[in-house]
Order: sequence, then structure tokens, then C-alpha cells
Amino acid sequence: VALFTRYTLQNTSDYPLLCTASGQKPLPAFEIGKDNINLPPQNGCILPSMSMSSWFTKSNKLRISLHDEKGSEAFIDLEALSGFTEFFLEIHDDIFPHRMAAFGMSLQPVIYGLHVSSQVVLIVPRYVISNESATAVAVRQCLVQDDIDGLTIEAKQRGTLQTWKPGKKREGNYFDLFLKKHKNVSEDSLIFIQFCPKETGYGWSGPICVSSIGRFFMKFRRSEDMVIDGINKDTLQDGKLKQFASVDVVQENTSFVLHFTKPPKVALPYRVENCLNKASIMYFQKDSDESDMLGPQESEQYAWDDSSLPRKLVVRIVDTPALREIKIDKISPWKPFLKMRSRLNLDFSFSNGLSSEKQGFDDSFELRVFKIGYEVYADGLTRVLRICEQAENPKAEKIQRPIAHAQFRISYMCIHLLDKGQSDEMLQSPSTILMATFQRVSADSVITDRHKNMDVAVYSVNVDEKWDGASFGSVFRMNKLQGDALNENILRIVCVLNSSNSSVKQVHYCSIILQAD
Repeated sequence: VALFTRYTLQNTSDYPLLCTASGQKPLPAFEIGKDNINLPPQNGCILPSMSMSSWFTKSNKLRISLHDEKGSEAFIDLEALSGFTEFFLEIHDDIFPHRMAAFGMSLQPVIYGLHVSSQVVLIVPRYVISNESATAVAVRQCLVQDDIDGLTIEAKQRGTLQTWKPGKKREGNYFDLFLKKHKNVSEDSLIFIQFCPKETGYGWSGPICVSSIGRFFMKFRRSEDMVIDGINKDTLQDGKLKQFASVDVVQENTSFVLHFTKPPKVALPYRVENCLNKASIMYFQKDSDESDMLGPQESEQYAWDDSSLPRKLVVRIVDTPALREIKIDKISPWKPFLKMRSRLNLDFSFSNGLSSEKQGFDDSFELRVFKIGYEVYADGLTRVLRICEQAENPKAEKIQRPIAHAQFRISYMCIHLLDKGQSDEMLQSPSTILMATFQRVSADSVITDRHKNMDVAVYSVNVDEKWDGASFGSVFRMNKLQGDALNENILRIVCVLNSSNSSVKQVHYCSIILQAD
């Protein structure tokens, strides 16, 4: 005989919990944290970390609090619980701002040989950080722990994110009170965190929302005035001045798990190419204080410094007043770098402290500035911003020179579908179920420097049944009685692919025409 309670409580978090009925009086303050509390099973239970306990109380309304620390309480109605929910317990101690323990809760079936009407109330940590890189990383909450080192998670380890309750802001006037009354309440519940590698000299990344499912990229910069082992910044390679990482936010059961990977295992979302022969460019995210330099005929991977700032890249040609805001998320054909209004007031004596002693221009460069432009194209999943000069003959770019060409013709082809149940050893000739014949099959392929063109045409297709007792006489028939002079095809497929070294195939044009009698 197996006996089950209606609910079984399971705690997989790092905090020991005290679970009692909502109508029961709370325990005295001097008994909180004691493991030997005389708590009858019908009144509740104590759930240490990584433990389970049956719920013997008749009440379905649960009061949850921290067992070893003073804090707030959460009330959960188990009968009203469907799917999953979350709750927070504020820890009352001398630390300000107050710490918050975040939990996720869901109902799980009981794993048993027979069907039973019992359920497991699973309590898990709401936010989990998984460090999948080879070095340690620090994590802190934005706008709350700005002066705190944060939580350190070692390589290949997991850790529960501890959140903090922001301090209450005092509204200064009636206008602030009006905005608070009409704003979205859920905006206050969004928690943003920052990462920082545990390496000397690197700063914190931009904010990442812990409850936004998806993949996010971040950048870590080394301080410019940093001196490491007697080597100045100018002598360090550019690859060591900034590092990139990715965070994959996924939902596992009722937990948000943030998988931190440095360096990323996938290509970065952007790349900047400077195709100018003599000029360097400076670029930075709009409203950001950090900038990057790119010399002539150089390219570099790029990721946003701060995802909360506008997703626009500001590009300036060094030693010139040429400045442009570019949306690099949107594919764009070649456009002039300078707008018409900017060309009227162009002053090449402008430097604004961005001049380069190594960079010198002749008089002809002032005229070539008007031919400088930019384009945004896709290379697989990467958006590429290219700064280049306009071709002398604009029509020359439209000419596609073939690199390779292939074609083949098949006048007649027959395919037999054989019965799998028949054995070749028992019968001299296997039994045919279906027979398909194709006539005048042609395929042409032309590869240019920009596209891969493929054209497949089939003139005639006949599919017939070949077994006794079939419910149909013909599956498909086309152009059987037509003459060979007829140029109409039953099937024609035209596909144009963009030439790229990426594993992602980009379809520029595709057409499939199927016409039967």
C-alpha cells in the first residue's frame, strides 16, 4: 500500500525555507533559524536546501519565508497555481540596499509506476548564471551594486544570482507623481546585470536583462591608462585591449539560466570594414563615450557597448568634418557619406582633436571625400558596414562576370519504386510499385562574383502504378501525347543565391512553376 499526500514540496534553491499554512500564526523571531523547532506536520514543514517534504496541512494556501534569516513572506495558493510563477523574499538585515532572494515555482507530476493524484511543488532559484568560459567572471546588478565587486563565478561553474532591492526614489513634484501613476508597473520588475572578467584592467559590460530570452553580445574594454607588467597600452595588441562574450538567456523549467561564454562560439553580429586607401575612421555607438579607430584597408568585428543606448553607429572620417549616423541593422545599398546639406558647409580645417599625425591628405582627397560612401550588407548572420569610395563607372558594378559554368541534359530517365516486402532471392525480378519517367531534363548553373544562378527544367513527367488492386490508375501525367516541338515544361525551378563563404545560404531570388494538363 502506497500513501501519497496531495502535494509534495521540493526545494532545489540555496536557501532553507519555512513553509506553513497561510492562516497559521508566524513563528516567534527568536525561533527563526533553529533546526529543532517543534513544528507538527499538520502545521507545515522546514525545507532545507536540496530536500523534499510532504505537505500534510489541509490548507492549500502556502506561506513561505526564509528559515535562517529575517525577511518578508510570500503567499501562494496551490489550487490557483497553473504553469509556473515567481516570488521574491526580501532579507531584512543591516546591509543596504536589502538583498532579495528570487524563486520560481511550478507543479510537477509525481514519477511513480501508477497514476496518482499527487503533485510536486518544485521551488527553484529564479536566476542562475552558468559560466562556460575558461576564466572566472564577476556579476553585479545595475544601478544597485555600482560600487560593489559583485558575485564571482569560477570557470565551468554555476551560481545563483542574488538580486538587490533598489532604494525608493522620492518624487520631487506632482509631475513625477503623475508619471508614476500612469507608467507600466512591470518596468520596475526588470532586473539588469553586468559582467566583468576577473582579469586586471577590464571594465564592466553593458546591461543585460535577466528575463529577456535570447542571445546577447557584450564587450569588455581595458582601461586606457592601464600599465600591465611595464607594457603600455600602445605596445599591446588591439585584440587584448577589448574582449567579446555572449550570453544566452534560456528558460529551464522555471529558472532563467544565463549561459556566459567568452569568447563567443558564434560569429559576432557586426563587422566594420574600412576600404579607404589613406583615411582612417573613428566609430562609436550613439550616446556612448567609448570609441574605436580603424586604419585604412582594415576591418574589425563589432558588438554594441550598451544595448540600452540607441542602436546607431556614428562614423567619422579622421581629420575631416565628415560625420554620419548609420543604422547597421538594416541592409542598405551604397549611399554617399555626406548628405547634401553637409556638403554646403564642409570645412577641412576642422579637427576637433581627432587629427592623426601619421595621416596626411593631398589636395585631391578633399574632392574624393564627396565620392566616399557606405553600404550595409549581410554575410551570413553578420551585418557588415563597409566604408568605401564610389566606383568611377557606377554601371560597372552591375556587370557580373561569370567564374564557372556547368550544364547537363538528360533525354530520358526512369525510376522504379520496388516493394520492400519482396526478396530478390525469392523472385528473379522484384515487384515494382510505382514507375516514374522523366523526359528532357535540363540543368544550367552559372557562378559569378556576386551570385550563383541555377535553372532546372523538366519537360515531361509520368508516374504510374504497377501493382494489382491499386485504387488509382495514374498518379501524374504530363505532355504524354504532345509533340517534341512544344517548349512548355511541367516543372521549372530558378534560384539565385548570393555568393558567400558562410554556411548560411542567402536566397536572392527563387521561382518554382508547376503546370500540368
